[in-house]
Amino acid sequence: MSQLHPSSHRGAPGFQLIEVTLALALLGFLALLIAPSLHRASARLRVDLAARELTAVMAEARSHAIRESVFVGLKFHLEGPRPRWGLYRDGDGDGLRSSDIADGTDPAVQPVRALQFVGARAGFGFQPGPPAADPSNPGQRLTDLDDPIRFGRSDIISFSTRGTSSTGTLYLTDGLDWQLAVRLQGSRGRPRIVTWYRAEEEWR
Repeated sequence: MSQLHPSSHRGAPGFQLIEVTLALALLGFLALLIAPSLHRASARLRVDLAARELTAVMAEARSHAIRESVFVGLKFHLEGPRPRWGLYRDGDGDGLRSSDIADGTDPAVQPVRALQFVGARAGFGFQPGPPAADPSNPGQRLTDLDDPIRFGRSDIISFSTRGTSSTGTLYLTDGLDWQLAVRLQGSRGRPRIVTWYRAEEEWR
């Protein structure tokens, strides 16, 4: 009867400690190479989602004004942990005003709602470093960088019964590398998203 000897297993394949160490080191090195790219891609996605959410909110406001034949104002409330938005009706015929909204003269036409994608990691504001060019005047740099909601002297976006609107821009950033703008042309009432490319010094 044959017997198995311990020596018959000495050639079995297996990982040596040095091989495992080298494999882990290689994986760590690859992770260091990939992580910044993933972080940038994630940041870009967050800002893109925030910009698209704002265009959807504007479209809803415009649709309400046309459907209900009423002048409405879209106002963003930035206080608190997450930005919110409200839609208000011009109650006294003098246009939408923050003071009238505060005292109820311009009443809300629906409950104020929180923005889902606009927050701490992709919010209203400007990226660090040299300011971008002004999209409406490329020969000038943006100033007043504490004001990311720009619709004339107001921070309320007005929509008429014919679908026209205020003209202005909302600025969004992840606070690191990305600067987007949601631009609204009053004669059309439809927003457009543009991105600032710092290396090329242009919006597109």
